[in-house]
Amino acid sequence: MKENSYNTSVFIALLLCVAIGFSELVFAESPVPENGKNDSRTAILERVRKEGRNGWDLVKTDTDSQTKTVLYSTSGDIGRNIAWSYDGSYLAFLVSGTLTDAHGGDADSSQHLVVVTPEGKPVKVVPNVRYYRWSPSKSEIAVLIGSQIEGGLEFDPTKTCTIDISTGEEIEIPVLAYDLYWASHDNRIYFYVLHNPVVVFNPEDRTTTATPYHGIYFSPDGSYYYCPSMEGSPFYLYRTENNELVKSSNPILQKEILFPEGWLEGTNCLVVWDYRRKVADIINVETGKSCEVNVRPSGQKGAVISRQYWHGSDVIITDEMINALK
Repeated sequence: MKENSYNTSVFIALLLCVAIGFSELVFAESPVPENGKNDSRTAILERVRKEGRNGWDLVKTDTDSQTKTVLYSTSGDIGRNIAWSYDGSYLAFLVSGTLTDAHGGDADSSQHLVVVTPEGKPVKVVPNVRYYRWSPSKSEIAVLIGSQIEGGLEFDPTKTCTIDISTGEEIEIPVLAYDLYWASHDNRIYFYVLHNPVVVFNPEDRTTTATPYHGIYFSPDGSYYYCPSMEGSPFYLYRTENNELVKSSNPILQKEILFPEGWLEGTNCLVVWDYRRKVADIINVETGKSCEVNVRPSGQKGAVISRQYWHGSDVIITDEMINALK
């Protein structure tokens, strides 16, 4: 086993706990852009198993007309890590299995990043992608590229870069990382490097520097960040200003094994999905107060979660709900 391999068995074990039938609703991260242009965020996205269980379709249902559109079809698997670009112009997702040349695939790649328009027109395919994150303000995407090891349980990174989906420009980042996060508070990309400090990349001047931080999942205003449970380590929540641990009074945040869905848009509230109770707990990390919503939030772990259109439902997280947690 290579020293720099990243063991994600904990994550995979968690995913296997979710029962998957012939179809599974998955709901992409839906940021709210300026001028409210993102009509795509209201759509319901469904992974539908093909007849004979030979592959999957990604189906979009318009919530007004109930019109269904097959955005993508593959003999492989479409993962739940699905996210819209900041303005809803593009939809990105990961496809496991070999893609044909017609799909822009690489026969040697076991997992591709696929980017399509809201109508399903393919615009970009990137082979050997492990993780990705959209820019919070542009149609750019950051990707970690490398080799899957031991059936995907581990990862050997070989390249990190940003790609402008509109122009095709690619900028390579001199970091071999295992996880990444494009933060909204400073528009910088943070990288988790195994056994090393967190590294940050500034897309404006293209500089890379080490940081004192222990994790990469920053709250929308940058006041807090967390480290999810991985590699056998417990969940940690930190205050960014002094890099000190936050001791929460909330029993959920006191758990050692915790994989938050992400931060709620415009707040310092973490969202945690409870598979047993089938509810999402919205927790103010400053006060420890929480409330429940019986709808699951967006599909990309760690992403900033929109306050409306959870899973294509009419659920809207109101200011009254958030203020009650202060």
